[in-house]
Amino acid sequence: KGEQKRNYLKQFGVLRSRLILRCNGSKTHIELQFGGETAVEGSCYVRIDSKDEVYVADDDLKNLISKPPDSFRDHQLTPFLNPEIDRIVLTQAAGEIELTRQQDQWHIERPIKARASQAAVNRMLKKISETPVLQFQDEEGGGELETENSPSAVTLFSGQSKVKIACGAPVSNQPGHIYVRVSDRPSTFIVDDSLAQTLEQ
Repeated sequence: KGEQKRNYLKQFGVLRSRLILRCNGSKTHIELQFGGETAVEGSCYVRIDSKDEVYVADDDLKNLISKPPDSFRDHQLTPFLNPEIDRIVLTQAAGEIELTRQQDQWHIERPIKARASQAAVNRMLKKISETPVLQFQDEEGGGELETENSPSAVTLFSGQSKVKIACGAPVSNQPGHIYVRVSDRPSTFIVDDSLAQTLEQ
């Protein structure tokens, strides 16, 4: 009790924990207070819901929630899986190219009607789906962040849903990286400039 209890909790680092995980639901509430490392490598002390007991747990959860907020954000540019995409509009300096999927075969609708290279289209979709967001820029875009009139963009359609990915200017202090805007997402993203190179081919 009293000072003895406080000293007991303090020695495990859970008296005033610097790392707390609160899980709230309509009928439940759980609070995990993470303390110091134990003598056994890869484990730490944990207190649950301010109870007297202190437990030893693996560091896995502690390490996970210690990551910066951006680690929990969606790092994919498109919400669609490649098989779900049935139409593509490529915007390039020379104009637009429209492609549609018909019975698992890609066809060019504009500027001419022709059968598309399945390998080329699939490579492009693979590149888009595998390009991760490297950094988030949450401030309002302007100047070098502007992508509204980008000469390099791709709009992907899946049924009635669509997403536009527009490539912007190079990042001045990060060689090999460019700014990207994605429709319906407020942030400006930084990605590898190989994405723009793929769209311009």
